[in-house]
Amino acid sequence: MTRRHLWVLLGYIGLSLLLTWPLAAHFASHVPGDGIDDPSLAWNLWWVKHALVDQPQNPFACDWQFWPVGINLAFYTLTVLNGMLSVPLQSVFGTIVAYNMVLLSSFVLSGYGAYLLCREVMGWVDEETGKQGKQGNKESGVRGQGSGVRNQGSGIRGEESGGRSQSHPVTLSPCHPVTRSPGHRVNATLAAFAGGALYAFASAKLFYAALGQGNIASSQWIPFAALYLLRAARPGGKLRDAALAALFLLLQAYAELTYATFLMIFAGLAFIWGIVLPSRDEGRKEKATADTTNARYPARHAFHSLLITHYSFLLTRFVFLALIFALGVSPFLANMLPDLRAEGDFFASGGGFADLFSADLAGYLAPTQLHPLLGGLVRGWSARVAAQGADAQFPVDKGQQVYLGYVALALAAVGVWRWRRRREVWFWLAAALIFFTLTLGPSLRLAGRDLGLSLPFALVAKLPFFEGNRYPSRYSVMLLLSLAPLVALGFQIFDFRFSISDFRFRSQFYVLRFPFYVLLLTLLLFEHLAVPLPLSDLRVPALYERVAAEPGDFALLELPLGWRNGARVAGKADILIMRQLWYQTYHGKRLLGGNTSRNPEFKFQYFSEDPTLARLIALTDAADLPQHTALRAALAADAITAADQARARDWAAALNIRYVMVHRDKLPPDTEAALQAVLPVTLVAEQGDLALYQVMGDQQPARDYQVGGDDGRLILAEGWSPSVLGPVGRDDAVVYAQRAGARLLLPLDAQTTQVRFYGRSLAPEQRLTLTVDGRTLATQTFSQETGWLTFDIPANPGRPLLSDVRLRFSSLVSVAEIGHGPWTVGSTGADSPVSLLVRSAGEETGDFAHIYVDGIDTSPNQRGYNLVALDPADGHPLAAGAFDTHADAGANVRLAEWVGALPAGTLVAGAARDEASWNLGQAAVDALHTLGVANDLRGAFRWGHAFVGAVGAPAHSAVEAMDGIRPAQVAVGLPVSAPQVAGALSSVVVGK
Repeated sequence: MTRRHLWVLLGYIGLSLLLTWPLAAHFASHVPGDGIDDPSLAWNLWWVKHALVDQPQNPFACDWQFWPVGINLAFYTLTVLNGMLSVPLQSVFGTIVAYNMVLLSSFVLSGYGAYLLCREVMGWVDEETGKQGKQGNKESGVRGQGSGVRNQGSGIRGEESGGRSQSHPVTLSPCHPVTRSPGHRVNATLAAFAGGALYAFASAKLFYAALGQGNIASSQWIPFAALYLLRAARPGGKLRDAALAALFLLLQAYAELTYATFLMIFAGLAFIWGIVLPSRDEGRKEKATADTTNARYPARHAFHSLLITHYSFLLTRFVFLALIFALGVSPFLANMLPDLRAEGDFFASGGGFADLFSADLAGYLAPTQLHPLLGGLVRGWSARVAAQGADAQFPVDKGQQVYLGYVALALAAVGVWRWRRRREVWFWLAAALIFFTLTLGPSLRLAGRDLGLSLPFALVAKLPFFEGNRYPSRYSVMLLLSLAPLVALGFQIFDFRFSISDFRFRSQFYVLRFPFYVLLLTLLLFEHLAVPLPLSDLRVPALYERVAAEPGDFALLELPLGWRNGARVAGKADILIMRQLWYQTYHGKRLLGGNTSRNPEFKFQYFSEDPTLARLIALTDAADLPQHTALRAALAADAITAADQARARDWAAALNIRYVMVHRDKLPPDTEAALQAVLPVTLVAEQGDLALYQVMGDQQPARDYQVGGDDGRLILAEGWSPSVLGPVGRDDAVVYAQRAGARLLLPLDAQTTQVRFYGRSLAPEQRLTLTVDGRTLATQTFSQETGWLTFDIPANPGRPLLSDVRLRFSSLVSVAEIGHGPWTVGSTGADSPVSLLVRSAGEETGDFAHIYVDGIDTSPNQRGYNLVALDPADGHPLAAGAFDTHADAGANVRLAEWVGALPAGTLVAGAARDEASWNLGQAAVDALHTLGVANDLRGAFRWGHAFVGAVGAPAHSAVEAMDGIRPAQVAVGLPVSAPQVAGALSSVVVGK
């Protein structure tokens, strides 16, 4: 590395410390952030080290949160690369310091990578201009001797043939040997430094750091990838360029996968650029060369031959790049695809609010709210827009606003105008316009108003993997990347060359040119200031020392509980969820709560539908909103029984919960009182608002699980139909295996033991294979006659707390084929020829409305009431409708008209989602009564309501359930949520 590169790096280091102040003053106790995302992003580093070094395991398969079902972190912003880079730092300095060092390095490397890119672009522009001067690759830091452009005769000669020169004298893009003066190199270095500073310290990146989103701030590998993508696209590109582009693409994917998808768009632009780069002007220029040097080949034929060769090599390089990248991301895909195949495409879940995270066109006019002097302008602007009504939205608090700066735009405009005849400039201008358009989201917004103009983001978001990006404003990183070289070219028109010897010979005006550069750079960065950067205190309360000191592998129950993904929160909607995750890095015990980005619905519902947890969650939620009058009344009437206590003890024993940490400032006294009543706990320590309870007793898990109801649901993982929500007897309910592979979580002894299953196959000649903790044990015939099936389990001294038991079935059958309807629909007098399962959940209990017809969901699944009309003769769905009786006053009349238009005897299944009571009117209630529905949801804020009735049915005759503590659920026929099943199971017994 030359001295110049060292000074560039030191410059970016100094700026990173200055522009993130006061982080340097709290480096060992705080991280940048607002307490929402920063604790979980810091947790990432700890988890990667824990999974790769401390207790080697698959880092994507994590059951240390979401215990015991675990969570697939391939769908989460795990920042694997940052975690790996932090391992030695954590070992020496701890996790907080490691996090801060990795974050600061992202600023430094972002600037340096953009600096190299700007140097390369300026070299290409100089090459096209034909300037004389030395062009060493040394200035782009990668290519041996010389600057950012290739030396003489690069073209396509010998690049793909082991360096042997081709005999053909015509080249597509010859580079003229040039020599630069030292002063010219200084000028280019300063200009490129400014371009890199814009990319590294733009307000968008600083805002993400201020939000604690270290993953989104990790954009440091993008300019390196862009540099080599363009080198691979140019005539004369090498396979090495393609390989290095793939490498940096992979580094960016493992730092933040979203940015890798953005780079795919850039790679497409680079490939197109590689196609159009050999221009007709060059072709005409080369004809003369061909005519004078090789008369045997006509000039046109010579140029076309070279053009075909270039395109062939271009395609080869990009295919090579794609293969390396695909191989490199295969660990992601290997962990993603099984869940996507089993659960469906949940990758795009929660994508309905992209408009809220789109850049408003007006936002480009003002600095962000973090600016120390001008931030109040945009905050006030946003508040005034919000006061105009619900249709006006101009949020600026979560990185939605993108601001480029007037100085940066002026310099870029100067650069474009000065070099307007150079094709390289138009490439970057086109890229900037494309990514600028993508930041605006699916529809153009101006000062909070949607102008109704559809934009390309809506199309891009439909592409695979792109659909997971719900934040259009994040494309600003690519906009800034495209702007940086133009800013550098704008700086380059000023002559900043200066040395001490100039004092003697130059005028005073010339001497002042370097200070002018400093002033211009200062103004550029001033517009993007975000100091003082918000910091989050990650010091852990001392009470957790008691938990950390307890030896063994066990779980800590934190109250209040919460589970968060990118779309919603189950349990307590509080940033405490993230801090509890961070506290795990200190105490090292398993947690029931957790945080992820995308997950199947089951991962939340496993906890939300557990009777013990549902009570504790509902007691906390009931105190949060005054509208929960009905919920508070229901909880007051639902006294804790001996059966509830016995079930809770078995649940705590199975999950090996030894301690409960209560955050008294985050929940009502009723929740803590319920904890004391339902579990055998003793208060062992207090600190401020924290109370630590210990679970007493021998904590021996149950051995007999009736999986059809609440007593056995805790062992049911993925692949099973929903259990009955309520108490049942041994023969009253079963669950159905709805996949070829269904999963159980069983407390198995370390010594030799047995597992017995009571159930029956639904397919003839069924074979059942049992796998325990990844080891296949045996295969047996599973009879269609109900009975016991016994498997011997060998001893395993390293048995986990709960063993992962997989039941693999040899065949599945269609629900429609095995249904033995017609099924009686309550006391309506109607029969259903198909199996129906209806599940309804308010916001707190699940936020869904599912109506399964022979296992196929036919519900619109929208807020309010969702209705499906079925033909009573064959069960075929006739119509479906969604009526937002929460926010739309007119939905009542439409619902009544919809029901009134149905013929008598038509079956109707209905489910409420999220909230359906607020604007529910008499017309809609009367219409539902004509179906035999008895309950009236008015006054029951965010309750679930599920029913199956028939048009013209007697009053109170429908099959119906209504609940605010857990989802409401009813079934007619087989209660299945998938179109195929393998078998039915009612009981599981562990032990001999």
